[in-house]
Amino acid sequence: MLCLRNAKRRFALSKCFTTLQRRVNGDEKKDNFVSVFPEVLDILTNSSVYSNVPKFSNHFAEVMEFNVLKEKRFRPSIIMDTYTTLEASENLTEENLHLAKILAWCVELVCSYSLYNFAEVTKTETIYFLNAFLYCNPS
Repeated sequence: MLCLRNAKRRFALSKCFTTLQRRVNGDEKKDNFVSVFPEVLDILTNSSVYSNVPKFSNHFAEVMEFNVLKEKRFRPSIIMDTYTTLEASENLTEENLHLAKILAWCVELVCSYSLYNFAEVTKTETIYFLNAFLYCNPS
């Protein structure tokens, strides 16, 4: 029974990695947010606030990658679809779409923070399984 659980877990992880790799390679539609994430992460970690503490900057980058890249990221899709719908077609330049993707990541980061803050305040554990959040009270 234990081997079956490990096999299921490995399958789920390989599926997640395949999906992430497909998004990084640009096979998804134009709102490929994962390609903008390294730029957002670079801006946040190279801030002058962290220049005195390089260990914190590295740890911050690891925490960001671990926590943010596991979510479903449906909010950035909504933001990008809304932007492309409401904006005039002559203003839909590559630069404006790039800025909209950065805005979408900012919203995603705020929502991720809210989720973890809620979990900490209510003393629940956040468990990731197949891109879904399940809350369970620790015993």
